[in-house]
Amino acid sequence: MPGTDRFDSLRIRTEGSGDPHPGSNEVRWAMWTAEEADRRIGVVIDDHRRRNIGFLWFTGPYDSPPDLGERLRNHGLIRAGDNVTMMRVGLENPDSPFNPDLEFVLLDASTDEDTEAALQVSGRSFNWTSAQINDRRLWWVEQVKGPTAAHHLLYLGKHSGRPVAFGHVVLKNGIAFMAGAGTLPDYRSQKVYSTLLRQRLVDAAARGYRVAVIYAGPMSRRVAVKYGFRAYNQFDIYAWMPEVDMAVIRSLIVDE
Repeated sequence: MPGTDRFDSLRIRTEGSGDPHPGSNEVRWAMWTAEEADRRIGVVIDDHRRRNIGFLWFTGPYDSPPDLGERLRNHGLIRAGDNVTMMRVGLENPDSPFNPDLEFVLLDASTDEDTEAALQVSGRSFNWTSAQINDRRLWWVEQVKGPTAAHHLLYLGKHSGRPVAFGHVVLKNGIAFMAGAGTLPDYRSQKVYSTLLRQRLVDAAARGYRVAVIYAGPMSRRVAVKYGFRAYNQFDIYAWMPEVDMAVIRSLIVDE
């Protein structure tokens, strides 16, 4: 995102906007020996403490050492939840149900009102703060303009309804990657997410894609598993804050 600092090496990645909220800063892909891991975890924590900002640490099946999650907990990080990589092969004739009262708008950044509505829907769906929404706005518009993704905003009620959900599908290298889908809390359990899932599968199949992948949180995977997606790698997500606020940590992974 614009304004994001990022450090990459062969052994760790850290990136973030510097906003104090832990959801604005991330650590991934640790590749350390058991002998050095605790010292290096301490360096990461000290760097964020010095800047007085929180962060999320994503641990996956290829991180090392294998007990990285336990070491993070020993350093005071709190497990906030997990995401799972899910895949479906064969996208024709998706069998997910749909809500006929939903209207799709395909975003292309030509309509500022719809683009902003999609940003606000995503922000509320994923519990972003106002500062996080503002930080993401320029990046959001650039993503909508991009040639490799289709961005869908759903209105409940034809032509004059309320925007209730947003999701996009990135079509690249033979994979339809379905990411960033969110539904406003008041409109869940109304087949909104299922409708959004179905439409993105239809779009990908129409462009010749046969494989779809979702990086799914607890709520979305409960739906995706019903409609042909299988779970593969799990990523545990840990949070650190200079001063722990459990309400913030609970808000990081949507599961309701």
